[in-house]
Amino acid sequence: MVEFINSWTQRIIVTVVICTLIEMILPESKHKKYIRAIMGIYIVFNIVSPIIGKGKNIPIKFSLGYSQNKIITTSSKIDTNKYIECIYINKIEDDIRTSLKEKKYDVN
Repeated sequence: MVEFINSWTQRIIVTVVICTLIEMILPESKHKKYIRAIMGIYIVFNIVSPIIGKGKNIPIKFSLGYSQNKIITTSSKIDTNKYIECIYINKIEDDIRTSLKEKKYDVN
């Protein structure tokens, strides 16, 4: 996580420095304000990119679910297909256990 924050701040710093250099090089013209606006949007995009999903390689640790007392966890990229599959399997198991308990069967 610390590596991610370091790389994120480095990207922001490099972006700001490059935009500042471009702004200094630009001659005075009526298009300068539009170019500055585009550079500002680019800087803002780089700042909020982890929030809007651009930084998908943030290490995240979460539990996918349980299957026969086994907890499946991941600490790298989120595998949504595996997550959905585990939720689906757990829901089916819970439904079967509930219906068997209603019929007075012993569930292990």
